[in-house]
Amino acid sequence: MADNLILIGFMAAGKDTVGREISRRTGMALLSLDRLIELDCGSTVGDIFRDQGEAYFRAQERTALSLARRLNRTVVATGGGSVLDPRNPGIMKGMGRVICLKVSPDIAEKRLSGDRLRPLIRDRRRIRILHRQRRSRYVFADYAIDASGRSPSETARTIIDREGIRPAGRPIPAKVRLISAGRRSYPVLVGHRAMSRSLIRAVLPGPSRRGVILTNPLVAALYLDEVRSAFQRRGLDLEPLVIPDGERQKTMKRCSQIHEFLLRRELTRSDMLVALGGGVITDLAGFAAATFKRGMRLVHIPTTLLAQVDAAVGGKTGVNHRLVKNAVGTFYPPDAVICDTDLLKSLPGREFSNGLAEIVKYGFTCDAGLFARLERDAGLIRSRDPQALTGIVARCIAIKQRFVETDEREEKGVRETLNFGHTVGHALETAFRYKRFSHGCAVAIGMAEEARRAVRRGWLDRQDLLRLIGLLEKFDLPTSRPDGIRSSAIRRLIAQDKKRRGRIIRLPRPVRIGRVVIKEESWKDF
Repeated sequence: MADNLILIGFMAAGKDTVGREISRRTGMALLSLDRLIELDCGSTVGDIFRDQGEAYFRAQERTALSLARRLNRTVVATGGGSVLDPRNPGIMKGMGRVICLKVSPDIAEKRLSGDRLRPLIRDRRRIRILHRQRRSRYVFADYAIDASGRSPSETARTIIDREGIRPAGRPIPAKVRLISAGRRSYPVLVGHRAMSRSLIRAVLPGPSRRGVILTNPLVAALYLDEVRSAFQRRGLDLEPLVIPDGERQKTMKRCSQIHEFLLRRELTRSDMLVALGGGVITDLAGFAAATFKRGMRLVHIPTTLLAQVDAAVGGKTGVNHRLVKNAVGTFYPPDAVICDTDLLKSLPGREFSNGLAEIVKYGFTCDAGLFARLERDAGLIRSRDPQALTGIVARCIAIKQRFVETDEREEKGVRETLNFGHTVGHALETAFRYKRFSHGCAVAIGMAEEARRAVRRGWLDRQDLLRLIGLLEKFDLPTSRPDGIRSSAIRRLIAQDKKRRGRIIRLPRPVRIGRVVIKEESWKDF
Protein backbone atom coordinates (compact mmCIF):
# COMPACT_ATOMS: atom_id res chain seq x y z
CA MET A 1 0.00 0.00 0.00
CA ALA A 2 1.27 3.48 -0.86
CA ASP A 3 1.90 5.84 2.02
CA ASN A 4 -0.29 8.55 0.48
CA LEU A 5 -3.24 8.70 -1.90
CA ILE A 6 -3.47 11.75 -4.15
CA LEU A 7 -6.89 12.44 -5.67
CA ILE A 8 -6.96 14.45 -8.89
CA GLY A 9 -9.70 15.24 -11.36
CA PHE A 10 -11.99 17.91 -12.76
CA MET A 11 -14.08 20.21 -10.60
CA ALA A 12 -17.06 18.53 -8.91
CA ALA A 13 -15.55 15.05 -9.29
CA GLY A 14 -15.94 14.69 -5.50
CA LYS A 15 -12.28 14.64 -4.49
CA ASP A 16 -12.78 16.23 -1.05
CA THR A 17 -15.91 14.21 -0.30
CA VAL A 18 -14.33 10.92 -1.39
CA GLY A 19 -11.18 11.83 0.55
CA ARG A 20 -13.21 12.34 3.73
CA GLU A 21 -14.88 8.97 3.27
CA ILE A 22 -11.54 7.19 2.75
CA SER A 23 -10.17 8.94 5.84
CA ARG A 24 -13.18 7.93 7.92
CA ARG A 25 -12.99 4.28 6.90
CA THR A 26 -9.20 3.80 7.08
CA GLY A 27 -7.98 6.26 9.69
CA MET A 28 -5.72 7.97 7.14
CA ALA A 29 -5.29 11.73 7.54
CA LEU A 30 -7.04 14.02 5.06
CA LEU A 31 -5.56 17.13 3.50
CA SER A 32 -7.50 19.42 1.19
CA LEU A 33 -5.00 21.39 -0.85
CA ASP A 34 -7.41 24.31 -1.27
CA ARG A 35 -7.99 24.41 2.48
CA LEU A 36 -4.25 24.54 3.12
CA ILE A 37 -3.90 27.47 0.71
CA GLU A 38 -6.75 29.34 2.41
CA LEU A 39 -5.21 28.87 5.85
CA ASP A 40 -1.76 29.89 4.66
CA CYS A 41 -3.04 33.01 2.86
CA GLY A 42 -5.76 33.92 5.33
CA SER A 43 -8.26 34.26 2.48
CA THR A 44 -10.71 32.12 0.51
CA VAL A 45 -9.83 30.65 -2.88
CA GLY A 46 -12.40 32.90 -4.52
CA ASP A 47 -10.95 36.02 -2.90
CA ILE A 48 -7.41 35.00 -3.88
CA PHE A 49 -8.46 34.64 -7.52
CA ARG A 50 -10.29 37.97 -7.43
CA ASP A 51 -7.65 40.00 -5.59
CA GLN A 52 -4.39 38.36 -6.70
CA GLY A 53 -5.22 36.56 -9.94
CA GLU A 54 -4.92 32.98 -11.13
CA ALA A 55 -1.11 33.08 -11.55
CA TYR A 56 -0.70 33.98 -7.88
CA PHE A 57 -3.06 31.19 -6.83
CA ARG A 58 -1.20 28.62 -8.92
CA ALA A 59 2.06 29.66 -7.23
CA GLN A 60 0.42 29.17 -3.82
CA GLU A 61 -0.90 25.82 -5.00
CA ARG A 62 2.62 24.70 -5.93
CA THR A 63 3.92 25.83 -2.51
CA ALA A 64 1.12 23.97 -0.72
CA LEU A 65 1.85 20.81 -2.69
CA SER A 66 5.53 21.09 -1.77
CA LEU A 67 4.54 21.20 1.91
CA ALA A 68 2.22 18.22 1.50
CA ARG A 69 4.87 16.10 -0.24
CA ARG A 70 6.53 15.33 3.10
CA LEU A 71 3.42 13.83 4.69
CA ASN A 72 2.74 10.17 5.43
CA ARG A 73 -0.45 8.10 5.38
CA THR A 74 -2.51 10.99 4.06
CA VAL A 75 -5.27 11.34 1.49
CA VAL A 76 -4.53 14.54 -0.44
CA ALA A 77 -7.51 16.06 -2.27
CA THR A 78 -6.17 18.43 -4.92
CA GLY A 79 -7.85 21.24 -6.79
CA GLY A 80 -9.09 20.65 -10.32
CA GLY A 81 -6.40 22.89 -11.81
CA SER A 82 -3.48 21.65 -9.73
CA VAL A 83 -2.27 19.61 -12.72
CA LEU A 84 -1.79 22.71 -14.89
CA ASP A 85 1.66 23.49 -13.49
CA PRO A 86 3.99 21.04 -15.33
CA ARG A 87 6.03 20.58 -12.13
CA ASN A 88 3.15 19.36 -10.01
CA PRO A 89 2.53 15.91 -11.57
CA GLY A 90 6.09 14.86 -10.74
CA ILE A 91 5.64 15.99 -7.13
CA MET A 92 2.37 14.07 -6.88
CA LYS A 93 3.88 10.89 -8.33
CA GLY A 94 6.66 11.09 -5.75
CA MET A 95 4.15 11.32 -2.90
CA GLY A 96 2.27 8.06 -3.46
CA ARG A 97 -0.52 6.63 -5.58
CA VAL A 98 -2.25 9.16 -7.84
CA ILE A 99 -5.91 8.40 -8.56
CA CYS A 100 -7.99 10.33 -11.06
CA LEU A 101 -11.71 10.71 -10.35
CA LYS A 102 -13.37 11.07 -13.75
CA VAL A 103 -16.61 12.97 -14.18
CA SER A 104 -18.54 13.64 -17.40
CA PRO A 105 -19.23 17.22 -18.55
CA ASP A 106 -22.98 16.69 -18.00
CA ILE A 107 -22.51 15.52 -14.40
CA ALA A 108 -19.98 18.27 -13.70
CA GLU A 109 -22.41 20.86 -15.05
CA LYS A 110 -25.22 19.48 -12.92
CA ARG A 111 -23.12 19.45 -9.73
CA LEU A 112 -21.74 22.93 -10.38
CA SER A 113 -25.14 24.45 -11.15
CA GLY A 114 -25.65 27.50 -8.96
CA ASP A 115 -22.11 27.30 -7.51
CA ARG A 116 -20.90 30.88 -7.12
CA LEU A 117 -17.80 30.05 -5.08
CA ARG A 118 -15.68 28.58 -7.86
CA PRO A 119 -13.85 31.47 -9.55
CA LEU A 120 -13.40 29.86 -12.98
CA ILE A 121 -17.04 28.88 -13.52
CA ARG A 122 -19.15 31.40 -15.40
CA ASP A 123 -21.56 29.38 -17.53
CA ARG A 124 -22.26 25.98 -19.10
CA ARG A 125 -20.01 26.66 -22.06
CA ARG A 126 -17.09 27.56 -19.79
CA ILE A 127 -17.45 24.26 -17.88
CA ARG A 128 -17.26 22.22 -21.09
CA ILE A 129 -14.30 24.21 -22.43
CA LEU A 130 -12.30 23.67 -19.23
CA HIS A 131 -13.26 19.99 -19.13
CA ARG A 132 -11.98 19.49 -22.67
CA GLN A 133 -8.79 21.49 -22.06
CA ARG A 134 -7.84 19.63 -18.89
CA ARG A 135 -8.81 16.09 -19.87
CA SER A 136 -5.32 15.20 -21.12
CA ARG A 137 -3.68 16.67 -18.01
CA TYR A 138 -4.91 13.82 -15.80
CA VAL A 139 -3.43 10.92 -17.75
CA PHE A 140 -0.33 10.64 -15.52
CA ALA A 141 -2.47 9.12 -12.75
CA ASP A 142 -1.79 5.52 -11.74
CA TYR A 143 -5.38 4.73 -12.61
CA ALA A 144 -8.77 6.41 -13.03
CA ILE A 145 -12.21 5.72 -11.58
CA ASP A 146 -15.41 7.00 -13.15
CA ALA A 147 -17.12 8.86 -10.32
CA SER A 148 -20.04 10.06 -12.44
CA GLY A 149 -22.43 7.24 -11.56
CA ARG A 150 -21.08 6.36 -8.14
CA SER A 151 -21.78 7.85 -4.74
CA PRO A 152 -18.74 9.15 -2.80
CA SER A 153 -19.06 6.17 -0.47
CA GLU A 154 -18.97 3.70 -3.37
CA THR A 155 -15.99 5.46 -4.94
CA ALA A 156 -14.13 5.41 -1.62
CA ARG A 157 -14.81 1.69 -1.15
CA THR A 158 -13.54 0.97 -4.65
CA ILE A 159 -10.26 2.77 -3.94
CA ILE A 160 -9.85 1.16 -0.52
CA ASP A 161 -10.38 -2.33 -1.95
CA ARG A 162 -8.05 -1.74 -4.88
CA GLU A 163 -5.28 -0.36 -2.65
CA GLY A 164 -5.73 -3.07 -0.03
CA ILE A 165 -6.04 -0.60 2.82
CA ARG A 166 -7.07 -2.11 6.11
CA PRO A 167 -9.95 -0.52 8.07
CA ALA A 168 -9.12 1.79 10.94
CA GLY A 169 -8.36 -0.15 14.12
CA ARG A 170 -10.02 0.34 17.43
CA PRO A 171 -8.84 3.20 19.62
CA ILE A 172 -6.24 2.27 22.23
CA PRO A 173 -7.62 2.99 25.72
CA ALA A 174 -6.24 6.29 26.95
CA LYS A 175 -4.47 6.80 30.23
CA VAL A 176 -4.33 9.99 32.26
CA ARG A 177 -1.26 10.83 34.31
CA LEU A 178 -1.46 13.60 36.90
CA ILE A 179 1.72 15.67 37.09
CA SER A 180 2.31 17.74 40.20
CA ALA A 181 3.79 21.13 39.36
CA GLY A 182 4.45 23.44 42.26
CA ARG A 183 1.16 24.57 43.72
CA ARG A 184 -1.00 22.75 41.18
CA SER A 185 -1.28 19.58 39.17
CA TYR A 186 -2.25 19.01 35.57
CA PRO A 187 -3.42 15.93 33.67
CA VAL A 188 -1.59 14.44 30.69
CA LEU A 189 -3.77 12.22 28.52
CA VAL A 190 -2.00 9.62 26.36
CA GLY A 191 -4.00 7.58 23.89
CA HIS A 192 -4.61 6.69 20.26
CA ARG A 193 -7.56 8.47 18.59
CA ALA A 194 -8.20 10.29 21.85
CA MET A 195 -9.77 13.28 20.12
CA SER A 196 -12.30 11.15 18.27
CA ARG A 197 -13.38 9.54 21.54
CA SER A 198 -13.94 12.95 23.12
CA LEU A 199 -11.66 11.98 25.99
CA ILE A 200 -10.87 15.67 26.10
CA ARG A 201 -13.76 15.86 28.58
CA ALA A 202 -11.63 14.05 31.14
CA VAL A 203 -8.87 16.63 31.17
CA LEU A 204 -10.26 19.98 30.03
CA PRO A 205 -9.98 22.42 32.92
CA GLY A 206 -12.55 24.81 34.30
CA PRO A 207 -15.66 26.53 33.01
CA SER A 208 -14.04 28.72 30.32
CA ARG A 209 -16.18 29.31 27.22
CA ARG A 210 -13.77 31.27 25.02
CA GLY A 211 -10.31 30.68 23.70
CA VAL A 212 -7.81 30.84 20.88
CA ILE A 213 -6.12 27.90 19.19
CA LEU A 214 -2.58 28.65 17.98
CA THR A 215 -1.35 26.51 15.10
CA ASN A 216 0.39 26.57 11.71
CA PRO A 217 -1.16 26.16 8.22
CA LEU A 218 -0.28 22.51 7.56
CA VAL A 219 -1.37 21.26 10.99
CA ALA A 220 -4.52 23.37 10.74
CA ALA A 221 -5.42 21.90 7.35
CA LEU A 222 -5.02 18.40 8.76
CA TYR A 223 -6.51 18.61 12.26
CA LEU A 224 -7.97 22.02 13.14
CA ASP A 225 -11.59 21.16 12.35
CA GLU A 226 -11.40 17.91 14.31
CA VAL A 227 -9.92 19.58 17.37
CA ARG A 228 -12.31 22.53 17.31
CA SER A 229 -15.25 20.11 17.10
CA ALA A 230 -13.98 18.19 20.13
CA PHE A 231 -13.77 21.40 22.15
CA GLN A 232 -17.16 22.59 20.92
CA ARG A 233 -18.71 19.40 22.25
CA ARG A 234 -17.30 20.48 25.60
CA GLY A 235 -18.86 23.92 25.18
CA LEU A 236 -15.67 25.83 24.34
CA ASP A 237 -15.48 27.94 21.19
CA LEU A 238 -11.94 28.35 19.88
CA GLU A 239 -10.94 31.00 17.35
CA PRO A 240 -7.94 29.93 15.26
CA LEU A 241 -4.74 31.97 15.02
CA VAL A 242 -2.65 30.48 12.21
CA ILE A 243 1.01 31.53 12.04
CA PRO A 244 3.80 30.41 9.68
CA ASP A 245 5.71 27.25 10.53
CA GLY A 246 9.31 27.04 11.69
CA GLU A 247 11.77 27.74 14.49
CA ARG A 248 12.19 31.31 13.28
CA GLN A 249 8.67 32.06 14.56
CA LYS A 250 9.87 31.76 18.17
CA THR A 251 10.55 35.48 18.64
CA MET A 252 9.44 38.27 20.93
CA LYS A 253 7.89 39.97 17.90
CA ARG A 254 5.67 36.98 17.16
CA CYS A 255 4.74 36.68 20.84
CA SER A 256 3.70 40.34 20.85
CA GLN A 257 1.49 39.68 17.84
CA ILE A 258 -0.20 36.83 19.71
CA HIS A 259 -0.80 39.14 22.68
CA GLU A 260 -2.37 41.73 20.38
CA PHE A 261 -4.65 39.07 18.88
CA LEU A 262 -5.81 38.09 22.38
CA LEU A 263 -6.27 41.70 23.49
CA ARG A 264 -8.30 42.70 20.45
CA ARG A 265 -10.70 39.86 21.26
CA GLU A 266 -10.88 40.98 24.89
CA LEU A 267 -9.79 37.66 26.30
CA THR A 268 -9.18 37.35 30.02
CA ARG A 269 -6.98 35.26 32.28
CA SER A 270 -9.80 32.74 32.67
CA ASP A 271 -9.94 32.18 28.91
CA MET A 272 -7.81 29.57 27.18
CA LEU A 273 -4.93 29.40 24.73
CA VAL A 274 -4.68 26.00 23.03
CA ALA A 275 -1.42 25.03 21.34
CA LEU A 276 -1.97 22.68 18.38
CA GLY A 277 1.38 21.85 16.82
CA GLY A 278 4.95 20.83 17.51
CA GLY A 279 7.63 22.18 19.80
CA VAL A 280 7.69 25.65 18.25
CA ILE A 281 3.96 26.10 18.82
CA THR A 282 4.02 24.70 22.37
CA ASP A 283 7.04 26.81 23.38
CA LEU A 284 5.60 29.95 21.87
CA ALA A 285 2.05 29.43 23.13
CA GLY A 286 3.38 28.62 26.59
CA PHE A 287 5.38 31.84 26.76
CA ALA A 288 2.50 33.91 25.37
CA ALA A 289 0.06 32.38 27.88
CA ALA A 290 2.46 32.86 30.78
CA THR A 291 2.95 36.55 30.00
CA PHE A 292 -0.58 37.51 28.93
CA LYS A 293 -2.13 39.38 31.86
CA ARG A 294 0.35 37.47 34.08
CA GLY A 295 -0.97 34.08 33.07
CA MET A 296 -3.98 32.64 31.23
CA ARG A 297 -5.17 29.06 30.86
CA LEU A 298 -3.11 26.86 28.59
CA VAL A 299 -3.74 23.48 26.94
CA HIS A 300 -1.19 21.67 24.78
CA ILE A 301 -2.20 19.31 21.97
CA PRO A 302 1.19 18.28 20.54
CA THR A 303 1.17 16.98 16.97
CA THR A 304 4.79 15.83 16.72
CA LEU A 305 6.48 12.96 18.49
CA LEU A 306 9.12 15.32 19.87
CA ALA A 307 6.51 17.62 21.38
CA GLN A 308 4.53 14.73 22.88
CA VAL A 309 7.46 13.27 24.77
CA ASP A 310 9.26 16.51 25.59
CA ALA A 311 8.18 20.06 24.72
CA ALA A 312 4.53 19.83 25.81
CA VAL A 313 5.24 18.25 29.20
CA GLY A 314 7.18 19.97 31.94
CA GLY A 315 6.18 23.61 31.71
CA LYS A 316 9.21 25.03 29.92
CA THR A 317 8.37 27.93 27.62
CA GLY A 318 10.57 30.21 25.59
CA VAL A 319 11.49 32.23 22.55
CA ASN A 320 14.81 32.55 20.78
CA HIS A 321 17.21 35.47 20.75
CA ARG A 322 19.35 36.02 17.69
CA LEU A 323 22.41 35.06 19.78
CA VAL A 324 21.11 31.87 21.37
CA LYS A 325 18.15 29.51 21.39
CA ASN A 326 15.50 29.72 24.16
CA ALA A 327 17.27 32.68 25.76
CA VAL A 328 14.00 34.23 26.98
CA GLY A 329 11.45 32.10 28.75
CA THR A 330 9.78 30.96 31.92
CA PHE A 331 8.42 27.88 33.68
CA TYR A 332 4.64 27.81 33.25
CA PRO A 333 2.78 24.52 33.70
CA PRO A 334 -0.14 23.96 31.30
CA ASP A 335 -3.62 23.22 32.56
CA ALA A 336 -3.74 20.02 30.52
CA VAL A 337 -1.85 18.10 27.83
CA ILE A 338 -3.54 15.81 25.29
CA CYS A 339 -1.12 13.42 23.55
CA ASP A 340 -3.11 11.71 20.81
CA THR A 341 -0.68 9.43 18.94
CA ASP A 342 -3.15 9.25 16.05
CA LEU A 343 -2.06 12.81 15.18
CA LEU A 344 1.41 11.41 14.41
CA LYS A 345 0.25 9.28 11.46
CA SER A 346 0.81 12.02 8.87
CA LEU A 347 4.03 13.33 10.43
CA PRO A 348 6.87 13.76 7.88
CA GLY A 349 9.66 11.23 8.26
CA ARG A 350 12.25 13.77 9.40
CA GLU A 351 9.93 15.15 12.06
CA PHE A 352 9.21 11.63 13.29
CA SER A 353 12.95 10.97 13.59
CA ASN A 354 13.29 14.18 15.61
CA GLY A 355 11.03 12.71 18.26
CA LEU A 356 12.84 9.38 18.21
CA ALA A 357 16.08 11.21 19.11
CA GLU A 358 14.45 12.48 22.29
CA ILE A 359 13.09 9.02 23.07
CA VAL A 360 16.55 7.47 22.61
CA LYS A 361 17.81 10.09 25.07
CA TYR A 362 15.30 8.95 27.70
CA GLY A 363 16.42 5.34 27.31
CA PHE A 364 20.15 6.07 27.23
CA THR A 365 20.10 8.36 30.27
CA CYS A 366 17.32 6.99 32.46
CA ASP A 367 15.91 3.63 31.46
CA ALA A 368 17.98 0.72 30.15
CA GLY A 369 14.79 -1.28 29.70
CA LEU A 370 13.35 1.39 27.40
CA PHE A 371 16.60 1.49 25.43
CA ALA A 372 16.49 -2.28 24.92
CA ARG A 373 12.83 -2.05 23.92
CA LEU A 374 13.71 0.56 21.28
CA GLU A 375 16.40 -1.74 19.90
CA ARG A 376 14.01 -4.70 19.84
CA ASP A 377 10.95 -2.89 18.42
CA ALA A 378 12.72 -0.46 16.08
CA GLY A 379 10.85 -1.84 13.06
CA LEU A 380 7.42 -1.52 14.68
CA ILE A 381 8.22 1.97 15.89
CA ARG A 382 9.45 3.13 12.49
CA SER A 383 6.25 1.79 10.92
CA ARG A 384 4.27 3.80 13.52
CA ASP A 385 2.47 0.80 14.93
CA PRO A 386 -0.19 2.41 17.20
CA GLN A 387 0.35 0.00 20.09
CA ALA A 388 4.13 0.35 20.08
CA LEU A 389 4.01 4.11 19.60
CA THR A 390 1.47 4.77 22.34
CA GLY A 391 3.45 2.56 24.70
CA ILE A 392 6.75 4.38 24.28
CA VAL A 393 5.12 7.83 24.44
CA ALA A 394 3.47 6.87 27.73
CA ARG A 395 6.77 5.46 29.04
CA CYS A 396 8.67 8.64 28.19
CA ILE A 397 6.07 10.86 29.81
CA ALA A 398 6.24 8.72 32.96
CA ILE A 399 10.02 9.21 33.00
CA LYS A 400 9.75 12.94 32.50
CA GLN A 401 7.09 13.15 35.20
CA ARG A 402 9.61 11.97 37.80
CA PHE A 403 12.05 14.70 36.85
CA VAL A 404 9.44 17.45 36.64
CA GLU A 405 7.96 16.63 40.03
CA THR A 406 11.38 16.38 41.66
CA ASP A 407 13.01 19.40 40.04
CA GLU A 408 10.41 21.41 38.14
CA ARG A 409 12.51 24.55 37.71
CA GLU A 410 15.92 22.87 37.29
CA GLU A 411 17.13 24.27 40.62
CA LYS A 412 18.22 20.99 42.23
CA GLY A 413 20.27 19.64 39.36
CA VAL A 414 18.07 16.56 38.95
CA ARG A 415 16.25 17.59 35.80
CA GLU A 416 19.57 18.43 34.14
CA THR A 417 19.82 14.75 33.24
CA LEU A 418 17.40 15.48 30.39
CA ASN A 419 19.87 17.96 28.89
CA PHE A 420 22.06 15.14 27.56
CA GLY A 421 22.97 15.96 23.96
CA HIS A 422 21.35 19.38 24.14
CA THR A 423 24.44 21.42 24.97
CA VAL A 424 26.16 20.57 21.69
CA GLY A 425 22.80 20.20 19.91
CA HIS A 426 21.60 23.73 20.71
CA ALA A 427 24.99 25.11 19.69
CA LEU A 428 24.71 23.40 16.30
CA GLU A 429 21.18 24.70 15.76
CA THR A 430 22.28 28.24 16.53
CA ALA A 431 25.46 27.97 14.45
CA PHE A 432 23.39 27.21 11.35
CA ARG A 433 20.59 29.65 12.27
CA TYR A 434 18.02 26.85 12.65
CA LYS A 435 18.15 26.14 8.90
CA ARG A 436 20.43 23.11 8.47
CA PHE A 437 19.52 21.01 11.49
CA SER A 438 16.18 20.16 13.01
CA HIS A 439 16.18 19.92 16.79
CA GLY A 440 16.17 16.12 16.87
CA CYS A 441 19.04 15.80 14.41
CA ALA A 442 21.11 18.33 16.35
CA VAL A 443 20.44 16.52 19.64
CA ALA A 444 21.33 13.17 18.04
CA ILE A 445 24.71 14.57 17.00
CA GLY A 446 25.08 16.09 20.46
CA MET A 447 24.40 12.76 22.18
CA ALA A 448 26.89 10.93 19.97
CA GLU A 449 29.57 13.58 20.53
CA GLU A 450 29.04 13.75 24.28
CA ALA A 451 29.10 9.94 24.48
CA ARG A 452 32.34 9.80 22.46
CA ARG A 453 33.80 12.36 24.84
CA ALA A 454 32.74 10.17 27.77
CA VAL A 455 34.50 7.14 26.21
CA ARG A 456 37.71 9.14 25.65
CA ARG A 457 37.74 10.15 29.31
CA GLY A 458 37.05 6.65 30.54
CA TRP A 459 33.57 7.30 31.90
CA LEU A 460 31.62 5.16 29.42
CA ASP A 461 32.26 1.73 27.94
CA ARG A 462 32.83 1.78 24.18
CA GLN A 463 30.24 -0.94 23.64
CA ASP A 464 27.54 1.35 25.06
CA LEU A 465 28.65 4.07 22.66
CA LEU A 466 28.32 1.68 19.73
CA ARG A 467 24.82 0.67 20.83
CA LEU A 468 23.82 4.34 21.03
CA ILE A 469 25.17 5.13 17.57
CA GLY A 470 23.59 1.98 16.14
CA LEU A 471 20.15 2.85 17.50
CA LEU A 472 20.34 6.44 16.28
CA GLU A 473 21.27 5.21 12.81
CA LYS A 474 18.35 2.73 12.85
CA PHE A 475 16.11 5.74 13.28
CA ASP A 476 17.78 7.65 10.40
CA LEU A 477 19.48 10.15 12.70
CA PRO A 478 22.94 11.70 12.15
CA THR A 479 25.74 10.88 14.58
CA SER A 480 28.60 13.12 13.44
CA ARG A 481 29.21 16.85 13.35
CA PRO A 482 29.30 18.19 9.77
CA ASP A 483 32.48 19.44 8.19
CA GLY A 484 33.04 23.17 8.27
CA ILE A 485 32.05 23.85 11.87
CA ARG A 486 35.02 24.42 14.17
CA SER A 487 35.22 23.39 17.81
CA SER A 488 36.05 26.99 18.71
CA ALA A 489 32.73 28.12 17.23
CA ILE A 490 30.87 25.48 19.24
CA ARG A 491 32.65 26.59 22.42
CA ARG A 492 31.67 30.23 21.85
CA LEU A 493 28.05 29.21 21.55
CA ILE A 494 28.23 26.91 24.58
CA ALA A 495 29.53 29.92 26.51
CA GLN A 496 26.06 31.46 25.99
CA ASP A 497 24.27 28.34 27.27
CA LYS A 498 21.75 29.12 30.02
CA LYS A 499 23.19 26.25 32.14
CA ARG A 500 26.57 27.99 32.43
CA ARG A 501 27.62 29.43 35.80
CA GLY A 502 30.78 31.48 35.42
CA ARG A 503 33.40 29.19 33.89
CA ILE A 504 31.44 26.13 34.92
CA ILE A 505 28.65 24.33 33.09
CA ARG A 506 26.72 21.45 34.63
CA LEU A 507 26.46 18.50 32.27
CA PRO A 508 25.03 14.96 32.37
CA ARG A 509 27.95 12.52 32.13
CA PRO A 510 26.93 9.06 30.80
CA VAL A 511 28.44 6.17 32.74
CA ARG A 512 26.36 3.30 31.31
CA ILE A 513 23.15 2.83 29.37
CA GLY A 514 20.35 3.95 31.66
CA ARG A 515 22.48 6.08 33.96
CA VAL A 516 24.18 9.46 33.90
CA VAL A 517 25.64 11.60 36.68
CA ILE A 518 25.69 15.40 36.76
CA LYS A 519 29.16 16.90 36.87
CA GLU A 520 30.51 20.42 36.75
CA GLU A 521 33.02 21.07 33.99
CA SER A 522 34.61 24.00 32.27
CA TRP A 523 32.75 25.01 29.14
CA LYS A 524 36.15 25.55 27.52
CA ASP A 525 36.78 21.78 27.55
CA PHE A 526 34.45 21.22 24.60
